[in-house]
Amino acid sequence: MKNLLRLLSLIAVLGLVAAGVSYYTCCDENLHAAAQRRDAHSWLCSEFKLSDAQVARIEAMHEAYRQECQVHCEAIMEATEALGNLEKSGKATAQELAAAKALVESRTLTCRNAIRVHLAKVAALMPPEEGKRYLELLMPRVEAYQHKGAPNLGMEP
Repeated sequence: MKNLLRLLSLIAVLGLVAAGVSYYTCCDENLHAAAQRRDAHSWLCSEFKLSDAQVARIEAMHEAYRQECQVHCEAIMEATEALGNLEKSGKATAQELAAAKALVESRTLTCRNAIRVHLAKVAALMPPEEGKRYLELLMPRVEAYQHKGAPNLGMEP
């Protein structure tokens, strides 16, 4: 029993040492600093190994797209509010409710497609492997996005 406790203690100590070594050798200080500052553009630059020129072009693209996205999100919010009002009234026909739901879905699809196109354009400015990773990271968030305003790089309103 005494040897078993020593063995388990040794394994625990070796595990902690391995975890510490892994953390310090794999830790990117720039990423951590950007995350602490909630600086999405610094994170983008560091995470995807972008030059200052690439980051500047992406920032300009994001700023230009923000206006388009805001229009889409406002249209979705307007259609959602109209649907909610119809549902609350209790006077809407099944056809009116179906049409209002279809409008919300149509506007949501338009917005999602526009976001996908925008993200693909951003990814095209990155080195190919980094662009692929960028799309793999952000595309799943497009489906879950709540359309309450133009997204930031984290796809949060």
